[in-house]
Amino acid sequence: MAVVIILLVLIALVAGAIAGVIWVRDTIRTQDEDKAAAQTQTVYPDPQPCDPQALTVEATGPESLSPGQGAAFSLVITNTADLSCLLDAGASSLGVVITSGDHQVWDSTVCPVGASERRLLLAKGSAAEVSLEWNGYVATSDCAVATAPAPSQATTPDPQASASPGPTATPALAGEVAGAGTYRYRFTLGGADLNQDTVFAIH
Repeated sequence: MAVVIILLVLIALVAGAIAGVIWVRDTIRTQDEDKAAAQTQTVYPDPQPCDPQALTVEATGPESLSPGQGAAFSLVITNTADLSCLLDAGASSLGVVITSGDHQVWDSTVCPVGASERRLLLAKGSAAEVSLEWNGYVATSDCAVATAPAPSQATTPDPQASASPGPTATPALAGEVAGAGTYRYRFTLGGADLNQDTVFAIH
């Protein structure tokens, strides 16, 4: 009988020791897993350029102008994609194109004014506003700045000056004023149209 009791005690001790070892092993494993999870860094993909198809735009501009008046155009761009994206709002990428019939009057990206590159990070649902100005002149091929003719300073006619005009008698123009007529404007991003043509008039 005593032998049986001793065997039972030994079995209980061995079982307890085994259970203790298993508990310690599981505890250490859990701690290691928690530590590894805490050290794991979530890697997010680098933002990619915004897809024009995933952007909604709200454009505003003039309805009517006087010749040479110039105009301001503004655009609110909203990212509708599921991920953040990079919008290049620089003057060489985001611009306004003005046309009249089949003739292109002005493209702000051809002769950019300001920073040529300006990257903006747009989160999902966030928006950016961009404004551009046109001076009212037809663009020139050499991107010269259009200026209005200088006013004449002569108060009385000078026969000699009329016969032999000086170099400032006929002020040079970098471009012609856009004349009366019907015009259209649209915004572009990297050469892709962001909205349909909007009509305005010069009269």
